[in-house]
Amino acid sequence: MQVMPGIPAVAAVRSLTWSEVPLFRFLGSLAGRSTMTEHGSAIFLETMTNNAGGFSFLCDDPNEIVIGAVVPTHPSLARIALGDDPSAAAKTFFTFRQPGYYKVAFDFKIIGDRFVTETRVATMDKATRRRFRIYWALIRIPSGMIRREWLHRGAARAIMFREERK
Repeated sequence: MQVMPGIPAVAAVRSLTWSEVPLFRFLGSLAGRSTMTEHGSAIFLETMTNNAGGFSFLCDDPNEIVIGAVVPTHPSLARIALGDDPSAAAKTFFTFRQPGYYKVAFDFKIIGDRFVTETRVATMDKATRRRFRIYWALIRIPSGMIRREWLHRGAARAIMFREERK
């Protein structure tokens, strides 16, 4: 998405509330994740990065934020907490290699005059990769729709921020 210079797009995405990402809330409710619909005015990324959300900031600066998680593929596997310090969380995230898990990270960043997001996933073993391919086939299109919603809502909020400063 194209952005004008001086628009704090990354800060804007960081301040989005659950009520501003209705598609994500709706899809979450279809998946049986009712807690997504209960957050309303809570800050979306704060909810995602608290202990219950399972994600941590891996990079947090004015032009880019990266959020990541190490996700177990079976209930018998322990949840991996990355912590609150982005530098330490990133180190744990990048060095983790235990089978039965996948790592997921998504970012929002400014590249030139463009505001972009990307999601990356790494599986730790062949069995997890096979299971994740099935999961990704189901969520790929909704995931892309959610990312576009984040970008559009973030850009709209960023323009609002800029207008308030005038």
